[in-house]
Amino acid sequence: MGIKIIFDYPWWYIILCLLAGAIYSLILYRKNKRESLPVWLNALLGAVRFVAVFVISFLLLSPMIRQRKNEIEKPIIVFAHDNSSSIMSVADSNFFRNDYKDLLDKTIKQLNETYDLKYFSFGESLKETYSDSMRFDEKLSDLSLVFSEVSKRYTNRNVGAIVFASDGIYNRGMNPLYQTEDLPYPVYTVALGDTIRYKDLLIKEVKHNRIAFSGNVFPVNVNIEALEAKGQKAIVSISKDNRILSREERSVSDDDFFVTVPFQLEASSVGIQRYHVEVAVVEGEKTISNNVQDFFVEVIDSRQKILILAQSPHPDLGALKMSLDANDNYETELQFIENFKGNINDYNLIVLHQLPSDRNSMKSIMAEIVRNQTAVLLIVGTQTDVNAMSGLFPGLDFNLRSNNYNESFAIINNAFPLFSLQSGTIDALESFPPLFTKFGNWRFPANTFALIYQKIGSVATEQPLMFFTSSQGCKLGVLGGEGIWRWRLTDFLKNNNHQVFQEWLFKT
Repeated sequence: MGIKIIFDYPWWYIILCLLAGAIYSLILYRKNKRESLPVWLNALLGAVRFVAVFVISFLLLSPMIRQRKNEIEKPIIVFAHDNSSSIMSVADSNFFRNDYKDLLDKTIKQLNETYDLKYFSFGESLKETYSDSMRFDEKLSDLSLVFSEVSKRYTNRNVGAIVFASDGIYNRGMNPLYQTEDLPYPVYTVALGDTIRYKDLLIKEVKHNRIAFSGNVFPVNVNIEALEAKGQKAIVSISKDNRILSREERSVSDDDFFVTVPFQLEASSVGIQRYHVEVAVVEGEKTISNNVQDFFVEVIDSRQKILILAQSPHPDLGALKMSLDANDNYETELQFIENFKGNINDYNLIVLHQLPSDRNSMKSIMAEIVRNQTAVLLIVGTQTDVNAMSGLFPGLDFNLRSNNYNESFAIINNAFPLFSLQSGTIDALESFPPLFTKFGNWRFPANTFALIYQKIGSVATEQPLMFFTSSQGCKLGVLGGEGIWRWRLTDFLKNNNHQVFQEWLFKT
């Protein structure tokens, strides 16, 4: 341990502090005319004045005390042990029940003498415990979780190494090799389990759609792996309600064999359907629990049809169309008003982009919308004719102050009652680029609920940017600005996906 005083000024400034104290004291007390004071008291007062002036001057130099303290910290060794049930599937499982625990106890005791040992057991989750780690009863094994969690917990700590004891079998998470590439410390492995490869056919993965539509055919891909089974037949079947729907057969051409078997199934019943995949057991196969797997598909009756009706080409249209197409529940059609010849009755939702406009008042189409009580999402842009809009939607009015435009950021209304957004989505929307909005004020019916308010610059306003109401019996949503294509692009740049944009869009 060492203590040092440091200054922001040169050391010789201390001499000036001493001189200041001495000069100040001499001026006041060298020729003190108060003869009633004893000589010794006069000298004492002069000394006190000297010390006081010196200390004040010294403190003006901004002295700092630097203390160095050395502590010896043991390097951290992380010992991660596999607690999955696959450890006990070896021929000599008694070794792990008895002798292995004694060997592990000795190893841990030796490591504790030299290192700061952190012991973890893992299976489905990572647990910092030793007493329950030798039960070998967990059905799921996520090896990659060990390295990601250790990296988070011991960031900027003195980690010497990870000792990783496992049989290497995992059925959750990613390949652990990817998690170890960027670790700043070594990983030492302790190979457990049986190193002998037995004959085994197993279902590695079943890939399928989460949603299918009634009457449609949907694909299912079954990934099959075969070990030490060259020359055998892999017979794969998919059944439902104990009835086989489809069966495929593949010849195993190698002792380390992998194949993807495609199926086409018909969605005949509405609701959540359970399907059973099975690869037939071959003679001499040791483990048969991995020969079966179930999956679920939600079969829905029909898609919701959405019409995006636009005044003219705009990047917002692409953002809307691509996001809506990503949802299997929607069938989306994009049309420009001047070319539209369809029937409004065929759609469940009409998105009007920059309509009505100076070039098209939309009166005939709006009459059809009102007659069928079709829901409408109105996107107001630079080409929208707000006067015509007020005529089409009674009770909805926009007081246009000028032909200028505002750049309006989003402020989410946390009291919005119709639906809720995730907190991460709210934060993201409020950080997205502004939309271009007309300069003016909205007037709307009493039964109106604002989801988003406008923030212009740093000023939060009570003017809505997006709200929901009803007009002439039609459900009506209004987005008072254009430029949502920048929201979708920003979402991808920040998050490498479109989840925030799509959650907002799908819920509105």
